[in-house]
Amino acid sequence: MRIYLLILIVIGFFWGGFLGALFGGLLGAWFIQAQSAPLFHSTRSLQKKIKTQRAFFKTTFLVMGYLAKKDGHISQAEIHIANQLMEQMRLTTAQKKMAIALFNQGKSQVLNIPNMIADFKKNVISKQLHFVFLEIQLQVASADGNLHQSARYVLLEICTLLDLPASVLEELQRQMQANHNFHDKPFGSHQYTTSFSDKKRIQEAYNLLKVTSNSTLQEIKTAYRKLINRHHPDKLIAKGLPESMLEIEKQKAQKIQAAYELLQIIHKKK
Repeated sequence: MRIYLLILIVIGFFWGGFLGALFGGLLGAWFIQAQSAPLFHSTRSLQKKIKTQRAFFKTTFLVMGYLAKKDGHISQAEIHIANQLMEQMRLTTAQKKMAIALFNQGKSQVLNIPNMIADFKKNVISKQLHFVFLEIQLQVASADGNLHQSARYVLLEICTLLDLPASVLEELQRQMQANHNFHDKPFGSHQYTTSFSDKKRIQEAYNLLKVTSNSTLQEIKTAYRKLINRHHPDKLIAKGLPESMLEIEKQKAQKIQAAYELLQIIHKKK
């Protein structure tokens, strides 16, 4: 790059003396800056993404351990869910060791939640990732089928610190239950609309997309797009979700897609 700067200065000097050399130098400096700017911004963007991923990973497992202990003891169900999440994330051996260490640190210490979430919020800007974070915590905190009051208070505090309304917690609970109930299995008989199991599955599809049998196809499509945008793996990775957590969101997106396809068929038969 510097050779181009020298050439432009020399050309400028022969063309217009000292002022020409000055003009050539300025032109060369602008050219070098223009060429290096994309690389500079690309490097900054990558560094920011890595910082986001690290903050998300660290805070997720620290708070997960803290919430698991919040009701006074860690149940086998909570340990099972935490291990299940780690398996779903397909963590490397090193990542799993780090996750377990953070989980144990969270359950053995009194965490300063306001400071921790403030740091998390500074590094994880996306509201979309805030929802994912909260949903993971809710899944572990209610692993035994009951969200204890002490854990609820912590989750409500986190909602406030992330500038999310308290109603988000109930919304995520309903969504999590609907996601758990719906199985994206292939259709059975062509008479599926008359069987009990298929009627149940259709209702679960409505629940998952947060619509009803009275909803129009356009309303179902709108609800589907809203949900799939929240859980779309490519969009979450672009916003800084650690790749190790991508598999969980992929599975949710697949269920949302399957529910939408089922309801499309049902409504076209009406």
